[in-house]
Formats: sequence, structure tokens, C-alpha cells
Amino acid sequence: MAAGVVVGVDFGTSFTVAALRRGSDPPRVIEVAGSRRTPSVVFAEEDGSLVVGTAAEALTDGRPARGLRAPKQLLGRSEIVVLGGTQQPLSTVIGGLLGQVLRHADREAQQPTQLVFTHPADWTERQLVPFREALAQAGASAPQLVTEPVAGAWAQAAGHGHRPGDHLLVYDLGGGTLDIAVLEAQPSGFTVVGNPSGNRALGGDLFDEVLMAHVAEQHLDQAAQDELQLSDDPAWTSCAVRLRGAVRRAKELLSLHPRADLAISLPHRTFVVTLSRTELAGILRPMVEESVQLCEDAVRAAGLPLSSIAAVHLIGGGSQLPSVGEAIGARFPLSELVLAADPKAVVALGATLLAAPHPPTGPPATSVPAASIPTWKAAGTPVVAPPESASTLPSPVGAVPPSATAPVTVPSMAVPSRQAGISPDDRRVVPDVLASADTMGPSPAAFRVHEGAQLGAQRRHALLVLSIAVACIFVAVFALIVLM
Repeated sequence: MAAGVVVGVDFGTSFTVAALRRGSDPPRVIEVAGSRRTPSVVFAEEDGSLVVGTAAEALTDGRPARGLRAPKQLLGRSEIVVLGGTQQPLSTVIGGLLGQVLRHADREAQQPTQLVFTHPADWTERQLVPFREALAQAGASAPQLVTEPVAGAWAQAAGHGHRPGDHLLVYDLGGGTLDIAVLEAQPSGFTVVGNPSGNRALGGDLFDEVLMAHVAEQHLDQAAQDELQLSDDPAWTSCAVRLRGAVRRAKELLSLHPRADLAISLPHRTFVVTLSRTELAGILRPMVEESVQLCEDAVRAAGLPLSSIAAVHLIGGGSQLPSVGEAIGARFPLSELVLAADPKAVVALGATLLAAPHPPTGPPATSVPAASIPTWKAAGTPVVAPPESASTLPSPVGAVPPSATAPVTVPSMAVPSRQAGISPDDRRVVPDVLASADTMGPSPAAFRVHEGAQLGAQRRHALLVLSIAVACIFVAVFALIVLM
């Protein structure tokens, strides 16, 4: 056993990252299957065996009914998932994914003396209990759990030169969740002030869905939108996968460049559209403003004025969007904005700094309750139709989760709308993703026409049919009167 070796693992909604720290050396990221980030995807083969990570992501693109993306989002909702018609314990599915990461870590660390795993700040025992079960399935021995924003803060702020008494705000916007924490610098480290808060419905994946919906509505007719969302034709399924990837890449490019070209490839034609940074900022503004309001709420809940925040540390891939920094800077004009050098790995790197027997000052992260219910409303429990049926939409706010043993059928993952849904009777209830932050919920699906100020093609068609019907009735009545 190698003395003084710590492995930190950030089990993310979209990607999982592991880091290693040996003694007093700086932590570094562990590559898994040649990549610094492992896709949080699991695929079930015909014989029931599980494929995880990069290979699972590629297989899921071709056979989406057998794949599961973002299994982290199901923790606390169900113990069973259905992949390709076969029930699988969720703990086994997640354990298989994390087990692959730990095997690579073991090869580099020679049996690490301590394992540290991170989790969202607003998780309660409802999520932590099945998470620990999954860690046991992965073979993790006596793992330590810490919250994501606290781990990110230690990686970010430890070498930033904060003075004792400085208050810091950590804004961690990852692929699937937003985590926020207020910390106070101490001579020996950092302590949590108040309670960390978070929102498991808000993240980069949601940004992708909203952007995809915008692109589809602006540049595709209703027939193409329906095919991309509902069709099981491999040609259309492949188009949806490619478009999702193109949208994500365009979003990331707009963090670095004022415009991005996005190729839309359909079975019958291919064309390119251009997105601007200003256009993206307008599309995402309600969600960004909501996230900034949660930051303000966290600071005030800690009993501090906004002016007391010395620095805001931005971590997670989504935090690198210029519109995020601009919105936070406007709300915290006296605070320094600190961008993470490696935003997608900073949480795992920070986790290696928090290992026992020298934990940071302050209460254990796992004992900190959620601060409040965020105003951004989380999607409900994924309860979806069988893989071969039409996809569904996210559950309405306040939906009651099923029993812990109720199986959750994993739908086709070709388009975002197939990841989670509500009962078939509610499939056509679609909130307007461009509504105000006070009324807007998470984007329900990537290719549905939004209701609200803009009438979708289906609504216009319905109005047209209704108008024609009324006109026909009027003509018939008029003719009857004339004949009489």
C-alpha cells in the first residue's frame, strides 16, 4: 500500500473525473481509457453485461434503448432501471461505472490510502444512502464524502491568497447541477458559512436542450422536429445524436469566440446556421439570472451582505460562459471573479485535499443539510414509456416520486426528451422555455415547439382547422336560411 496517496472522484451528471494526490505533491487528473473525463453513461449488452464510459456512450448513440445517460439523476428516485427490457439495480449500474474509474486509479495509486467522493450540496440521505450502496458495489473501501462546491473551493481558493476572515462564494455549474456555497477563509483552511445550496435541475445539459429547441424552432419545419424527437428510424436517430453534439460544441465555442457555425444534417439535406454569443446569452438569460439569484439568496441566508464577498469562484464547465460571469459581476460588483483554470476537473482535484486524517476546518460536508428549496423548479421523477413508444417530457413540479423499488424504464437517449418524462396523458403540456425566471421550469425536450408568445406549428394548424370548420358551419347555416 502506497502511503499518503489520495484519490478524489467527482461523479458528475454528464462526466466523471478522478484525480490523485501523492503525499505533498500537487494533485493531478487520472486518465480513464485515455480520457481525462469519463462519460457518465452505461450500456447493457444482449447478455445483460454492462459497458460503461466512453464505449457505452458510443454504443448508446447507435442503440439508445439499451443505454442510460446521467444515472446520477435517478439516485433517490428508484432502485431499479430497465435497460433493453431487462431490469438492473441502479446501484449495480452506477457501481459498474465508478468501478472502472477506481480500477484505473488503483493501477496508478497502488491501493490508495483514502478515497474521497463528491456529491451535490443539496443531497439528503435519500440520495446519499443509495450512493453509498453504489460505492460499495464499485469496491470503494471506507470512502469519505464531501460536497462538490466545498471540494471545488479548496482547489480554487487554497492558492489564491485569501486572508483570514475573507468570505468567498463558490458557483459550481456542471453538466447537470448547480451547487453554491459560502466559505470563510481561516488560517488553517476554509469553513462553510450557512448551508450549501444547489439545484439539481440546472446545468449545462439543460442549456443544451434549450439551445437545441431554439435551433430547431428557428430553422426546421414541424415535420423535421417531430422526426428528430420521436422517430425510431436509424437515419433520424443518428441526425438527432449529431445535432446534439453540434449544439454542445457550438455552446462551448461561444465561450471562446463571438460566433459559432452549427451544421444541421438531416436525411434529405445538410445546411449550416450561425449562432452568436449575444443570441446564446438571450436564450439562456432566464436560467442564468435564476442561478445568480440563488447566489444572492445563499449569501443573505448566511447572514452576510453582498458587499462582504471578497471573491466569487466560478467552477464547472457551464460557469465559463461569458454571460454567466457578466451576470454574476453585475450582482456582485465589489467581488473578484475567479475562473477555474481547469473547470471540469477542479472538484476532483479539490477532493484529494480533503482526505482524513486531516480534514478541513468546519463540519463534515455530508452533515450539512440543504439550505433551501431553490426557486428554479426541479424536474420530477423520470417515469417513461417503454423504449419503443413515443418519448415523454419531464414530470410536473411537485410530482410524487414512486416507491424506492419501482422500476424506472430507461428510454431512448437519442434526443434529450427521451431521458425523462411524465405520464402519457401529459405529454403535450410544454412550458415556454423563454418565459420569465419566475414561471419557467427546466426545458422539457429539445425539439418541441414552445407555447406562450410564439404559437407553434401545431397550434397554428389547430387554429386553422378550427377556423375552417367554423366557416363551413356558417356557410351551411346561411345556405339553409336562404333556402327556407
